[in-house]
Amino acid sequence: MMNYELLSFGIACESSSDKKCQDYYERVKEYFFDEISGNGYMSEKSANVLDKYKSVKVTKEFMDKYKPSYPMLKHFDIKDNCAAWMDGDKIVGVCSVNKEDDDYGYRWITMIEVTPEYRKQGVGTALLDYCVKKFHADALGVRKTNKAALSIYRKYGFHVMWETDRQFKMTLK
Repeated sequence: MMNYELLSFGIACESSSDKKCQDYYERVKEYFFDEISGNGYMSEKSANVLDKYKSVKVTKEFMDKYKPSYPMLKHFDIKDNCAAWMDGDKIVGVCSVNKEDDDYGYRWITMIEVTPEYRKQGVGTALLDYCVKKFHADALGVRKTNKAALSIYRKYGFHVMWETDRQFKMTLK
């Protein structure tokens, strides 16, 4: 008898008691799925990009250790939903999303940053996908001059809802 929950993840097992499949399923579910559903998971391409690196919990200790060497972290608020990926002792990329929706029902990405030497490898798109799928983000702000990020966000499906002098405010809705 096939386990249909596992099949929905693309894992074919002869039985639901197959330990190897169950272990894999738990790892996948823990890192990429909020719930068993058709839209709660990252794309395979994004998962493969981030899988090259170690994900770490962002804590005060993490911030104390890395903030002096990584100026991008000055905008990071560990009270948000935060995630970071490491290549050994180097930060590859970080992201954060507000924990709650705003008054208009949007959940904002507050930061996506990729360390310069890891850019143009799909990390930014993978982090965006992670924010949308894992943290349920559907809004972000981006500097009008940040052409690379604008391109990624538009390809992903974000569109400009309003703008300020310096930023576009983009949403998926």
